[in-house]
Amino acid sequence: LCFRNRGPPDRELGVSPGVWDFLFVNRRSKVGRVSTFSGSAASEHEPDNYTVPAGKFETGVDESCEACALREAAEEAGIGVEIVADLGWYESRSKHDERIQTRYFLTRYVRQLESWQEEGQRERFWFSFDESERFASYRKDLSALVADGMKALTSSLLPETVSQAVFLGTSPPAAASKAEASRMEASSVEDIRLPSNEAEERYTFYGHQVGGHFCLVKPAVNSSFFVELPSSNPSREECSGKVRGGDVLLKPFQEDECNFYRVLSQKRCVALLPFMPRFFGTTTLQQEQVSNIVDRALSVAMNKQSAVGVDETPCLEIKAASWMEKWSCHNCLKYIVLEDLGSRASKPCFMDIKMGCRQRSAKYDDARRRHMATKAKRLSSSVVGFRICGMQCFEADSGKLHFEDKYWGQRVSADRMVDALATFLLRRKSEGEEEELELAEEGSAWGSLRCHLIRELLYQLSSLRSAVAESKGMRFWSSSLLIGFDASLAAPDRRQEFLESVRIRMIDFAHVCDVGNCEQDAEYLCGIDNLLLHLQAILQPSTLQKEWLLQRLVSPPDPSNHDKEEANA
Repeated sequence: LCFRNRGPPDRELGVSPGVWDFLFVNRRSKVGRVSTFSGSAASEHEPDNYTVPAGKFETGVDESCEACALREAAEEAGIGVEIVADLGWYESRSKHDERIQTRYFLTRYVRQLESWQEEGQRERFWFSFDESERFASYRKDLSALVADGMKALTSSLLPETVSQAVFLGTSPPAAASKAEASRMEASSVEDIRLPSNEAEERYTFYGHQVGGHFCLVKPAVNSSFFVELPSSNPSREECSGKVRGGDVLLKPFQEDECNFYRVLSQKRCVALLPFMPRFFGTTTLQQEQVSNIVDRALSVAMNKQSAVGVDETPCLEIKAASWMEKWSCHNCLKYIVLEDLGSRASKPCFMDIKMGCRQRSAKYDDARRRHMATKAKRLSSSVVGFRICGMQCFEADSGKLHFEDKYWGQRVSADRMVDALATFLLRRKSEGEEEELELAEEGSAWGSLRCHLIRELLYQLSSLRSAVAESKGMRFWSSSLLIGFDASLAAPDRRQEFLESVRIRMIDFAHVCDVGNCEQDAEYLCGIDNLLLHLQAILQPSTLQKEWLLQRLVSPPDPSNHDKEEANA
């Protein structure tokens, strides 16, 4: 999404809200139905004539998603642009009703090319925000993209470079000194300042966390704070920017995991980007802020008092019992800032699934590896290639959220896995087996909804499997899958909204390793294959599920190959 500014910056805000233009191009299927014009849009032009430059990632050509975006802008619109913000992933549907996931970047117009690849097929159009809203209205993802682009431009979430010197895409004003231009190009990390209301900021432990060794932290929903943004060029000084507290959560910093996120688009696993939580950068809290987080949580846990963030679920007592020890030991100052997948959910349901036949890491010594091998033998991991680390599920009968911790997950054996997954996937206890027999598209309204939920998960998980299979040489050791959806939308008359809330994301990358060969991660794929089979088994009549599954389960691969890779990594 490319922008330009038609006016001088506002003296206070540094930008001119209301005079931003967004770039559109005509769709190739609509050639001949539009005429060249710029600025105002004539009333006779139909909204579906226009789109924004976008295209497929070309392996071997594009080094990163950012490089792909720059190439598409040049080929489809004939312009040079500068990326200023990552707007994230957006979903749409093809003409064959297939799901398409596109990662969009907010870009600043820099120059116009004399000629370009699709010059005879497309034309450029600069529309105001209101006009852009109108011409994007025929597609939900484009409408959201334009709205998010404008929100980013007017909410001070962009680096300083964007709010200064964006007159029709020009460079900094001629009057600016070289030192000033350099400062505009890249703000130093040392220049980061916390908001003036720092003392009033509220951070709490994340109330919807279901697994993990460390405590996640949630900023106050209405807050904003500075982060150190990731840099695609290690030699370039990083810039500072702001993010909204309601959109993110903070995970204790681990250098290897942070480095994985930083270079993700440059590794062999570009195909996995749609299945990763968005990475915003890093941030550091003060010791007093961290102490306040711990004190507030322990006060709530022991006195059963209300506090923002910690009581985000109604099952506070159960969760506090499981997490109190970790809360009391929490003393982390630096964090990775990640997308909060439950930020827009009223009743977020999450399941954390540890993937692979055992936990592995290049950091483990021989004793630790033997311990992990022994531990896996008593868990479902050694049989089906995955285990449950915890879940927050919706009890359809009571209308409440319910939490199960990692110790419950460790007790879920392979032969009880279908039942555990069915509980997470909105099974009604009151209807028992009769409801399972109606789990079909033509069954009861609730059974039909659950059927669509499971089929959506099967679709996303199958897509993830293909992406993992493409990422040869990568070993996603000790990582997890996070499955989530918003149970508040689980109603037959809101089925489409509900299905759009369903997410599968890969998480926890502290032990991910590139072993340098062209082999697939067989243990991870074993886990995905068997998870797919377990989901399909839920769709079978309950009396046939066990036999159906046993006939199809994928056997774990020979561990010797992974043992050698782990020892040599």
